[in-house]
Amino acid sequence: MSLSAYIDCIDSDGRTAFQLAAIHGHLNVVEKLLELGADEAHKDNDGAVALHYAVALGDVDLCRPLATSVTVNAIDRNGNHPLINACHTDNEQVIRELLNLGANVDHLSLNGQSAMRVAALSGNTKIVRILAEHITDWEQQDMDGTPLVHTLLINKQTAMAELLLTLGAFISAKDTHGRTCAHVVCAINDMCGARMLRRLAASFEVVDDGGRTPLLTAVWNCHLEISTYLLETVGVNPNSVDEQGASALSVAAQQGNRELVVLLLRMGAEPSLKDLAGRTAFDVATMYGHDTIRAVLQAASGSADSSGFGSVPNSPIAFRSLGRKSLKNTQTLIATSPRSTRKVL
Repeated sequence: MSLSAYIDCIDSDGRTAFQLAAIHGHLNVVEKLLELGADEAHKDNDGAVALHYAVALGDVDLCRPLATSVTVNAIDRNGNHPLINACHTDNEQVIRELLNLGANVDHLSLNGQSAMRVAALSGNTKIVRILAEHITDWEQQDMDGTPLVHTLLINKQTAMAELLLTLGAFISAKDTHGRTCAHVVCAINDMCGARMLRRLAASFEVVDDGGRTPLLTAVWNCHLEISTYLLETVGVNPNSVDEQGASALSVAAQQGNRELVVLLLRMGAEPSLKDLAGRTAFDVATMYGHDTIRAVLQAASGSADSSGFGSVPNSPIAFRSLGRKSLKNTQTLIATSPRSTRKVL
């Protein structure tokens, strides 16, 4: 039997001698085995080819003989191709070599990771700039429909989010619930992110799928600081309403948040506004038993009950997964409880 019949024999992990040589960075052995006919496209039990392992070493000389038109886009059982693995490092030469051979920069792994997502979340600005030259899909949504720039804002990676926005990402990008970057920073009370978005001329009047502006999102989450910023500095409309006709003042009244009620009244919120069920903020405060809020509103408007009571305004779909998570996990905005912004580690 010829030597080639034995050269691709495997161990218990499904790995050939060729793959083991690549894993340990033995370039001379890799080259010799290739001369003898080793299969560079062989996959082990994890679905990985030799190139998947070689890119992690950051040795472009090792990667060159392993990278072919087939192996450069080979995916392992997690859906990762070598470029995604390489983006965990900051080796510019390896990244460029893979891109020059046709690596698909927009490919998503099974858990929604892309090369750009991995590089950005790792903070590799140099690699992000290289990938930006090849990107066609700037939204870079994960499996839950969350754009990459949203994920960066959630993680408080403001500088990286700004870099992506200046390179070509869309400041108006929306997630599956119609929320923009402005909604994200208002949901998590991120003043740094809000200032950055304002510098880049983001709209703070845009509405999500429930008709809520960023101000309504901030009020639902009881964020006084960013609500103040929106009203005093950005100059948003204090009387915008959602699809049920609920204003920020009604929402603050429902929550019994005196500071927000006083702020909104001071900035021009109209106490006489009625939602689609005919309720004013005073009515909502009465329904929820917030006597202090009723007194504030009555002093501001002199109004009394204007209607009967029914259902109250729905809160926005809240943000979960608003903490830093491993790159092994998807980072998303998920519909959960009506008000809270919680951190999931």
